[in-house]
Amino acid sequence: MTRFASLRGLGAVMVAVVGFSQVLSGRSAPAAPEYVASAVAPSLDITRQDVIASNAKVSQAHAALIAMWGADFNRIGRRFAASCTGDASEHPT
Repeated sequence: MTRFASLRGLGAVMVAVVGFSQVLSGRSAPAAPEYVASAVAPSLDITRQDVIASNAKVSQAHAALIAMWGADFNRIGRRFAASCTGDASEHPT
C-alpha cells in the first residue's frame, strides 16, 4: 500500500513539474488549428425543381416513419397519432 501511494505521489509531482515548466517557459498547450475560409466560396445553383425533389424525399421518409412507428405501437397495444401533410410537390416552397 505504501509503495502504491508513493508511486501515485510521484506521478502527481511529475505532472505538476511538466505543467509548471511549460508555464514558466512561456509555452502553452497546442491550440486547435484556426479555420480560415477560402476567399471565394464556391457557388451553388439550386433550382425550384431541386427544392421540390428534396421536399418529396423528406415527405416520403416522414410517411415511412409514421407507418413504422404506427406498426410498432400497434404491436404493443397502443396508438401512435401523427399527421402526414401529403405530397411535398403540392406545396412548393
